[in-house]
Amino acid sequence: MRRFALGTSLGALLLLAGCGAPPVAAIDADGGQPKGDVSSPTPGVVCDYRSGFCADSQGISLALTKKYLGSAKMRRWESRLRKKSFDATRFTFSNGIYCDTGAETCWNNRYRDRVDRYYTQHLF
Repeated sequence: MRRFALGTSLGALLLLAGCGAPPVAAIDADGGQPKGDVSSPTPGVVCDYRSGFCADSQGISLALTKKYLGSAKMRRWESRLRKKSFDATRFTFSNGIYCDTGAETCWNNRYRDRVDRYYTQHLF
């Protein structure tokens, strides 16, 4: 499991849920569409252009952030990630999509109301 540090300024950005498995979730009925400033530049990678990070099936990745968003974004995340320990395998994108790499699933929000097919398929 990857563990990084996170500054308190990112607390609102990455809403980390420590709850157990959710009840059975409904599948996203929209057929799975990209939302907001979050998209997949290549299979297995999803980048959040607004928040400035990329993730793969292992979690938030500094290497992928550098590759797709540039060194400046990667350095900002590197700096932020040192400040406080957190589990980078669970994260929320700026469009509200919450992903848990342990469950290999993304949901429409951190409460896991509905599985989001678009991001689940593109990330895992």
